[in-house]
Amino acid sequence: MTKNEEIRDALIAIELKGIILLFIMCFFCSNANAQTKIRIKDFSQNYYAQVVTKPDSSTYNIQVYEKGTNKRLINATADQISDDLLENDQLIPNVKELPYGSQSVLIYEDYNFDGVKDFAIMNGMNSCYGGPSFDIYLYINKAFVYNDAFSELSNQYCGMFQVDAKAKTLTTMTKDGCCWHQYSEYVVKNNKPVPIKIVEEDARGNSPYFVAVNTKEWTNGKKKETNELFMPYETLETVLSFKLMKNNKTVCLFSQDSALYYTLVRQDGSIEFYYPHPHYDEQNQTNIIDSIHYSKTTIGFKNKDVYYEIYKEGSNIGIRLKMQDGSLINLEGDPSTLKGNIDDLIITKNKNVII
Repeated sequence: MTKNEEIRDALIAIELKGIILLFIMCFFCSNANAQTKIRIKDFSQNYYAQVVTKPDSSTYNIQVYEKGTNKRLINATADQISDDLLENDQLIPNVKELPYGSQSVLIYEDYNFDGVKDFAIMNGMNSCYGGPSFDIYLYINKAFVYNDAFSELSNQYCGMFQVDAKAKTLTTMTKDGCCWHQYSEYVVKNNKPVPIKIVEEDARGNSPYFVAVNTKEWTNGKKKETNELFMPYETLETVLSFKLMKNNKTVCLFSQDSALYYTLVRQDGSIEFYYPHPHYDEQNQTNIIDSIHYSKTTIGFKNKDVYYEIYKEGSNIGIRLKMQDGSLINLEGDPSTLKGNIDDLIITKNKNVII
């Protein structure tokens, strides 16, 4: 082989290596930019959608297109999505199990009650306790427009909100641990959710662990606020209960934290009156629980100027109210509603019971 032929072969080899190297670089570049597309199952005659991801990105793009023109209408971003609703390599839309069940990446329904469906698109797991959160796009002036006020109903509460198309209301729920919940109801005015009722349930107080319920309601722009107590969430150790003949209210004596309590419960479940009211004694640094007196046929206590006496005498049961002036009011109970009994083995284990 001549010197010129050796030089020619060397140049060809270098050229081939350059071509191969260029091919490899292009291959890796194309793969680095490769997109994974997951179709969202058909949900509309007018639109289709997909989720797009890139290997070098930690975000997801949820894209909505117009059928026929393939015009992209929405390109939303999520930092995390729920992929448990994957079926035959497609995501299932419009699943909304409230409050804690499965919720789709895309939900297509009418949120402002104008007769045209809107979009809720998952933006991550940013609602309470790491639950799904959504951005809301309303159909306004022939376009889907992001709405901050509606989106807040998902992002600031627990998951997606509930839609009542018949009543034209939206409802949300949020919580803090086991013992505080908030339920809110909204109507829509000028494409904004406006609260008409907010109910807060709080059972974080001290024994007895009644549920304090604060309710705010708005009617014709006027606000009404009420505060009520309800019986504790947990199952109670009921000593005695029965209904009063006159008003159908329920008398209930129950034991909690080694103390005996008396309650009078209205028909709607709210507590009209209870005794005792535990309080903290700063001087002795201890909780004070007022006493309840017990005999074989009666349980009694004094509240202000009235002595209350729950009695069980033969088949008769009821409450006697002994007034300071000596007068007596007898509230008869319905024996057929009686549960439990006046049993010293149950009652005397409570530290505030005096025999």
